[in-house]
Amino acid sequence: MSKKKVLLAFYSGAGSTKTIAEVLLIKLQKINHEIDLLDIDVGTDVNILNEYDFIIFGTPTYHCYPPKTVSEFISKIKYQTNIKHIYLFATYGLYVGNNLRMIAKEFLNKNIQTVGFTGFKSPASDATLLFPTFIKMMYHYKSSIKNEITGTVNEIDRLLKSNTFKTKIPFYKWYAPLDWLPNKFYTARKFHKDYKPNIKVIIDRWDGKEIDCPRNCWEIINNKPKYNPDNCEFCLRCIHRTQNKAVIFSNSMEDRERLDKGFYDKLKQELLE
Repeated sequence: MSKKKVLLAFYSGAGSTKTIAEVLLIKLQKINHEIDLLDIDVGTDVNILNEYDFIIFGTPTYHCYPPKTVSEFISKIKYQTNIKHIYLFATYGLYVGNNLRMIAKEFLNKNIQTVGFTGFKSPASDATLLFPTFIKMMYHYKSSIKNEITGTVNEIDRLLKSNTFKTKIPFYKWYAPLDWLPNKFYTARKFHKDYKPNIKVIIDRWDGKEIDCPRNCWEIINNKPKYNPDNCEFCLRCIHRTQNKAVIFSNSMEDRERLDKGFYDKLKQELLE
Protein backbone atom coordinates (compact mmCIF):
# COMPACT_ATOMS: atom_id res chain seq x y z
CA MET A 1 0.00 0.00 0.00
CA SER A 2 1.39 3.39 -1.00
CA LYS A 3 1.91 5.67 1.98
CA LYS A 4 2.02 8.72 -0.27
CA LYS A 5 -1.09 10.79 -0.83
CA VAL A 6 -1.50 10.66 -4.60
CA LEU A 7 -3.49 12.75 -7.07
CA LEU A 8 -4.15 11.82 -10.69
CA ALA A 9 -5.03 15.11 -12.37
CA PHE A 10 -5.79 15.50 -16.05
CA TYR A 11 -7.14 17.86 -18.64
CA SER A 12 -9.03 16.38 -21.57
CA GLY A 13 -10.76 17.84 -24.60
CA ALA A 14 -12.85 15.25 -26.44
CA GLY A 15 -11.90 12.37 -24.14
CA SER A 16 -8.68 10.55 -25.13
CA THR A 17 -6.73 11.78 -22.09
CA LYS A 18 -9.69 11.23 -19.77
CA THR A 19 -9.97 7.62 -20.92
CA ILE A 20 -6.28 6.89 -20.31
CA ALA A 21 -6.46 8.58 -16.89
CA GLU A 22 -9.43 6.47 -15.83
CA VAL A 23 -7.76 3.26 -17.03
CA LEU A 24 -4.55 4.10 -15.16
CA LEU A 25 -6.58 4.86 -12.04
CA ILE A 26 -8.40 1.52 -12.13
CA LYS A 27 -5.21 -0.46 -12.72
CA LEU A 28 -3.29 1.35 -9.97
CA GLN A 29 -6.17 0.85 -7.54
CA LYS A 30 -6.11 -2.87 -8.31
CA ILE A 31 -2.56 -3.03 -6.96
CA ASN A 32 -3.61 -1.27 -3.76
CA HIS A 33 -2.74 2.36 -4.43
CA GLU A 34 -5.19 4.91 -3.09
CA ILE A 35 -5.43 7.70 -5.65
CA ASP A 36 -7.79 10.66 -6.06
CA LEU A 37 -8.91 11.73 -9.54
CA LEU A 38 -9.21 15.36 -10.66
CA ASP A 39 -10.58 16.57 -14.01
CA ILE A 40 -9.23 20.11 -14.38
CA ASP A 41 -10.69 23.09 -16.25
CA VAL A 42 -10.30 26.87 -16.13
CA GLY A 43 -12.03 27.03 -12.74
CA THR A 44 -9.98 24.39 -10.92
CA ASP A 45 -8.34 25.58 -7.70
CA VAL A 46 -4.61 24.87 -8.01
CA ASN A 47 -4.23 24.88 -4.22
CA ILE A 48 -5.62 21.36 -4.17
CA LEU A 49 -2.12 20.19 -5.16
CA ASN A 50 -0.91 21.20 -1.70
CA GLU A 51 -2.79 18.26 -0.23
CA TYR A 52 -0.78 15.64 -2.13
CA ASP A 53 2.72 14.14 -1.97
CA PHE A 54 2.84 12.77 -5.50
CA ILE A 55 1.03 13.84 -8.67
CA ILE A 56 0.25 11.98 -11.87
CA PHE A 57 -0.65 14.51 -14.56
CA GLY A 58 -2.22 13.89 -17.96
CA THR A 59 -2.61 16.26 -20.88
CA PRO A 60 -3.53 16.25 -24.56
CA THR A 61 -1.12 17.51 -27.22
CA TYR A 62 -2.37 20.32 -29.45
CA HIS A 63 -0.14 20.55 -32.53
CA CYS A 64 2.98 19.63 -30.53
CA TYR A 65 2.20 22.14 -27.76
CA PRO A 66 0.54 22.05 -24.33
CA PRO A 67 -3.11 23.12 -24.20
CA LYS A 68 -3.67 26.68 -23.05
CA THR A 69 -5.75 25.35 -20.13
CA VAL A 70 -2.80 23.29 -18.86
CA SER A 71 -0.29 26.14 -19.11
CA GLU A 72 -2.71 28.49 -17.35
CA PHE A 73 -3.26 25.92 -14.59
CA ILE A 74 0.47 25.52 -13.99
CA SER A 75 1.07 29.28 -14.09
CA LYS A 76 -1.29 29.73 -11.13
CA ILE A 77 0.61 27.28 -8.92
CA LYS A 78 2.70 28.92 -6.23
CA TYR A 79 6.36 27.98 -5.97
CA GLN A 80 6.53 24.91 -3.72
CA THR A 81 8.67 25.34 -0.62
CA ASN A 82 9.12 21.58 -0.44
CA ILE A 83 9.86 19.65 -3.60
CA LYS A 84 6.92 17.76 -5.10
CA HIS A 85 7.25 14.94 -7.59
CA ILE A 86 5.15 14.38 -10.68
CA TYR A 87 4.71 11.75 -13.38
CA LEU A 88 3.57 13.14 -16.74
CA PHE A 89 1.68 11.50 -19.56
CA ALA A 90 0.42 13.00 -22.79
CA THR A 91 -1.95 11.79 -25.47
CA TYR A 92 -1.38 12.77 -29.08
CA GLY A 93 -2.85 12.15 -32.52
CA LEU A 94 0.25 12.13 -34.74
CA TYR A 95 3.24 13.04 -32.58
CA VAL A 96 3.85 14.52 -29.17
CA GLY A 97 6.54 17.02 -30.22
CA ASN A 98 8.04 18.86 -27.25
CA ASN A 99 4.76 19.03 -25.36
CA LEU A 100 5.97 16.91 -22.42
CA ARG A 101 9.29 18.74 -22.29
CA MET A 102 7.57 22.14 -22.13
CA ILE A 103 5.17 21.01 -19.40
CA ALA A 104 7.98 19.41 -17.37
CA LYS A 105 9.92 22.68 -17.47
CA GLU A 106 6.81 24.68 -16.48
CA PHE A 107 6.32 22.42 -13.45
CA LEU A 108 10.03 22.58 -12.58
CA ASN A 109 9.75 26.37 -12.33
CA LYS A 110 7.27 25.68 -9.50
CA ASN A 111 9.69 23.24 -7.79
CA ILE A 112 7.60 20.30 -8.98
CA GLN A 113 10.06 17.77 -10.41
CA THR A 114 9.16 15.34 -13.17
CA VAL A 115 10.36 11.85 -12.26
CA GLY A 116 8.82 9.97 -15.18
CA PHE A 117 6.88 10.56 -18.37
CA THR A 118 5.30 8.82 -21.33
CA GLY A 119 3.05 9.42 -24.33
CA PHE A 120 0.10 7.51 -25.78
CA LYS A 121 -0.88 7.72 -29.44
CA SER A 122 -4.64 8.24 -29.31
CA PRO A 123 -7.76 9.07 -31.35
CA ALA A 124 -7.33 12.49 -32.95
CA SER A 125 -10.28 14.76 -32.19
CA ASP A 126 -9.53 17.12 -35.09
CA ALA A 127 -8.37 14.65 -37.74
CA THR A 128 -11.47 12.47 -37.35
CA LEU A 129 -13.55 15.48 -38.40
CA LEU A 130 -11.31 16.64 -41.23
CA PHE A 131 -9.32 13.74 -42.70
CA PRO A 132 -10.82 11.18 -45.12
CA THR A 133 -12.78 8.58 -43.17
CA PHE A 134 -10.74 5.69 -44.61
CA ILE A 135 -7.77 6.78 -42.45
CA LYS A 136 -8.86 4.55 -39.57
CA MET A 137 -5.73 5.06 -37.48
CA MET A 138 -7.16 8.40 -36.35
CA TYR A 139 -9.98 6.62 -34.51
CA HIS A 140 -7.87 4.29 -32.38
CA TYR A 141 -5.20 4.11 -29.73
CA LYS A 142 -1.90 2.61 -30.85
CA SER A 143 -2.04 -1.17 -31.32
CA SER A 144 0.51 -1.65 -28.49
CA ILE A 145 -1.47 0.54 -26.08
CA LYS A 146 -2.24 -2.22 -23.57
CA ASN A 147 1.44 -3.06 -23.17
CA GLU A 148 2.29 0.62 -22.89
CA ILE A 149 -0.31 1.10 -20.16
CA THR A 150 1.03 -1.94 -18.27
CA GLY A 151 4.55 -0.52 -18.47
CA THR A 152 3.33 2.86 -17.23
CA VAL A 153 1.44 1.31 -14.31
CA ASN A 154 4.54 -0.67 -13.33
CA GLU A 155 6.72 2.44 -13.49
CA ILE A 156 4.31 4.51 -11.40
CA ASP A 157 4.00 1.64 -8.92
CA ARG A 158 7.78 1.58 -8.53
CA LEU A 159 7.92 5.35 -8.04
CA LEU A 160 5.18 5.33 -5.43
CA LYS A 161 7.09 2.73 -3.44
CA SER A 162 10.36 4.67 -3.67
CA ASN A 163 11.77 7.45 -1.55
CA THR A 164 14.55 8.33 -3.99
CA PHE A 165 13.78 10.32 -7.11
CA LYS A 166 15.71 11.65 -10.08
CA THR A 167 14.49 14.57 -12.14
CA LYS A 168 13.77 13.58 -15.74
CA ILE A 169 13.19 16.25 -18.37
CA PRO A 170 12.16 14.83 -21.78
CA PHE A 171 14.83 15.26 -24.44
CA TYR A 172 14.34 17.96 -27.05
CA LYS A 173 12.64 16.55 -30.16
CA TRP A 174 14.61 17.69 -33.20
CA TYR A 175 11.64 17.29 -35.55
CA ALA A 176 9.36 19.66 -33.61
CA PRO A 177 10.59 22.86 -35.35
CA LEU A 178 9.63 21.28 -38.68
CA ASP A 179 6.03 21.50 -37.49
CA TRP A 180 6.30 25.27 -37.06
CA LEU A 181 5.60 26.14 -40.71
CA PRO A 182 2.49 23.96 -41.17
CA ASN A 183 1.19 25.08 -37.79
CA LYS A 184 1.71 28.74 -38.61
CA PHE A 185 0.36 28.72 -42.13
CA TYR A 186 -2.27 25.99 -41.95
CA THR A 187 -3.31 25.31 -38.37
CA ALA A 188 -3.38 28.93 -37.22
CA ARG A 189 -5.17 30.03 -40.34
CA LYS A 190 -7.64 27.18 -40.84
CA PHE A 191 -8.36 26.18 -37.26
CA HIS A 192 -8.24 29.49 -35.44
CA LYS A 193 -9.28 31.88 -38.21
CA ASP A 194 -11.73 29.78 -40.22
CA TYR A 195 -13.02 26.98 -37.98
CA LYS A 196 -13.00 28.31 -34.42
CA PRO A 197 -15.02 31.49 -35.08
CA ASN A 198 -17.62 29.45 -37.00
CA ILE A 199 -18.52 26.96 -34.27
CA LYS A 200 -22.29 26.96 -34.01
CA VAL A 201 -25.31 24.92 -32.95
CA ILE A 202 -27.82 23.35 -35.32
CA ILE A 203 -30.87 24.33 -33.29
CA ASP A 204 -33.09 21.57 -34.72
CA ARG A 205 -30.62 19.00 -33.35
CA TRP A 206 -29.93 20.59 -29.97
CA ASP A 207 -31.39 18.69 -27.00
CA GLY A 208 -31.82 21.81 -24.84
CA LYS A 209 -29.03 20.94 -22.40
CA GLU A 210 -26.01 23.06 -21.48
CA ILE A 211 -23.07 22.54 -23.80
CA ASP A 212 -20.00 21.07 -22.12
CA CYS A 213 -16.95 23.34 -22.37
CA PRO A 214 -13.90 23.37 -20.06
CA ARG A 215 -13.28 27.04 -20.84
CA ASN A 216 -16.86 28.31 -20.36
CA CYS A 217 -17.30 29.44 -23.96
CA TRP A 218 -21.02 28.61 -24.02
CA GLU A 219 -24.01 30.07 -22.19
CA ILE A 220 -27.78 29.85 -22.61
CA ILE A 221 -29.39 33.17 -23.58
CA ASN A 222 -33.11 33.42 -24.37
CA ASN A 223 -33.30 29.62 -24.32
CA LYS A 224 -30.65 29.30 -27.02
CA PRO A 225 -26.95 28.40 -26.73
CA LYS A 226 -24.59 31.28 -27.47
CA TYR A 227 -20.92 30.69 -28.25
CA ASN A 228 -18.10 33.12 -27.41
CA PRO A 229 -14.88 32.23 -29.28
CA ASP A 230 -12.63 34.59 -27.30
CA ASN A 231 -11.60 32.00 -24.71
CA CYS A 232 -11.83 28.94 -26.97
CA GLU A 233 -8.71 26.84 -27.57
CA PHE A 234 -10.46 24.58 -30.11
CA CYS A 235 -10.37 21.50 -27.87
CA LEU A 236 -13.49 20.27 -29.74
CA ARG A 237 -15.22 18.95 -26.64
CA CYS A 238 -18.43 20.72 -27.59
CA ILE A 239 -18.29 19.20 -31.09
CA HIS A 240 -17.79 15.64 -29.91
CA ARG A 241 -19.82 15.53 -26.70
CA THR A 242 -23.00 17.39 -27.65
CA GLN A 243 -25.78 14.95 -28.49
CA ASN A 244 -27.21 14.51 -32.00
CA LYS A 245 -24.13 16.06 -33.65
CA ALA A 246 -25.68 19.42 -32.88
CA VAL A 247 -22.45 21.46 -32.77
CA ILE A 248 -20.40 22.00 -35.93
CA PHE A 249 -17.68 24.30 -37.28
CA SER A 250 -18.34 23.65 -40.99
CA ASN A 251 -21.09 22.07 -43.05
CA SER A 252 -18.64 19.52 -44.44
CA MET A 253 -18.19 17.82 -41.05
CA GLU A 254 -21.82 18.08 -39.97
CA ASP A 255 -22.51 14.34 -40.06
CA ARG A 256 -19.02 12.99 -39.40
CA GLU A 257 -18.61 10.42 -36.62
CA ARG A 258 -18.13 11.98 -33.19
CA LEU A 259 -15.77 10.79 -30.48
CA ASP A 260 -18.59 10.86 -27.95
CA LYS A 261 -19.12 9.15 -24.59
CA GLY A 262 -20.21 5.90 -26.24
CA PHE A 263 -17.11 5.91 -28.43
CA TYR A 264 -14.76 6.28 -25.46
CA ASP A 265 -16.72 3.94 -23.18
CA LYS A 266 -16.17 1.19 -25.76
CA LEU A 267 -12.45 1.95 -26.04
CA LYS A 268 -12.09 2.07 -22.26
CA GLN A 269 -13.69 -1.34 -21.91
CA GLU A 270 -11.30 -2.74 -24.53
CA LEU A 271 -8.31 -1.31 -22.66
CA LEU A 272 -9.47 -2.93 -19.42
CA GLU A 273 -10.07 -6.38 -20.90
